[in-house]
Amino acid sequence: MQLSFTVKGQGAEVVSYLLAKNPNNTYERDEKGFKTRIFYTTFSTDEVQFLIYVKPDAIDLVQNSADLYDITSYINDREFAVSSIFTSAIRKALGTALNGKPQEKYLKWK
Repeated sequence: MQLSFTVKGQGAEVVSYLLAKNPNNTYERDEKGFKTRIFYTTFSTDEVQFLIYVKPDAIDLVQNSADLYDITSYINDREFAVSSIFTSAIRKALGTALNGKPQEKYLKWK
């Protein structure tokens, strides 16, 4: 699942400070059962576009579980109910932005 954001207008680059994500680096994390990536596709003073991409791994979700030999563990609804995983991934990836306070010069953009 992916979610794309586009911000246009004067001061659009401030989004990177509010998200606490460097536009020059790709954010990539492997969690139990999914991979999260955040990267900027466009970055200028007038337009910023970034993408949040989450890929669930149905096999990894059931590895080392008590039901390891149960064939039904491979019939997984996670691919269809990915919204809960996506929400969790966004919360983890943007935790600094969600819990932190921006620097004083960026407070007006909050």
